Amino acid sequence: MPDKFSFNLAVREIARERKWTIKKTAWFCGVSISTLRQLMESKHTYISTIEKYAAKFNMTTIVFIQKGQPEITEENRQK
Repeated sequence: MPDKFSFNLAVREIARERKWTIKKTAWFCGVSISTLRQLMESKHTYISTIEKYAAKFNMTTIVFIQKGQPEITEENRQK
C-alpha cells in the first residue's frame, strides 16, 4: 500500500457516498456512535476490524482499504 490506511477516512468516505450521518452509519453497523467514533479516532486498526466493517458495508477488504487511503495529488507527492 503506497499510503497509510485511515479507518476514519474510510468510514467518512462511505458515509459521504451513501449520504449518511455518522449516527446512521453507526446504527447500520450495529454499534453505538461513541464506539464508532473511538474506532475512527484510533491510531491503529486491527485487520480483523477492517474485515468486519468491510463485510458490514458489503464490500471487499481491499475496496474498504482503498477508501481509507488519501488521494494522491501532485501537492501531496511533493511533501
